[in-house]
Amino acid sequence: MLSERRAALGLPSRDPEESDPNRQQQSNPTEYFDNDGAQIALSGCYAGPLFNTVIGLGVPLVITSLAEYPGVYIIPSDNSLLETLGFLMVGLLWALVIMPKKKMRLDRLVGGGLLAIYLCFLFLRLARVFGVLDIDR
Repeated sequence: MLSERRAALGLPSRDPEESDPNRQQQSNPTEYFDNDGAQIALSGCYAGPLFNTVIGLGVPLVITSLAEYPGVYIIPSDNSLLETLGFLMVGLLWALVIMPKKKMRLDRLVGGGLLAIYLCFLFLRLARVFGVLDIDR
C-alpha cells in the first residue's frame, strides 16, 4: 500500500519486497487519471469564476444587508449585472450541454462556441462604452 502511494507521487518504493518487477507502474502522474483530463479541466475552469462570482456578489450583499439591518436594503437595478450573469450562465450551459455530447473531449466546437460567447459579450460591452449601442433606456 505504501509503495503504491509512493509510486503515485513518482517516487520509488522503499521496500524491494513490496514492489513487483512484473507490474507496470505508471511513470507519469497524469496517467492515473486516464481520460478524466477534460472533466478536470472543465471543473477547474468553471469552479474558479463561479466561486469568485458567488463570493464577489454574495459577501458584499450580506455585508450591506447587515449594515441596513432593521431597514430594507433595495438592490439597485443594473442591467449590466444581469447581462454579465446571463453571459456567465450561457457559457456554463454551453459547456455543460456540448461536453457530454462530445464524450468529454475538447475540440474546436467547444472552444469556438465559448470564444463566440465571449466575443459577443465583449462587443456588447465595448458598444455600450463607446455609445454605439444604448440598451439601458
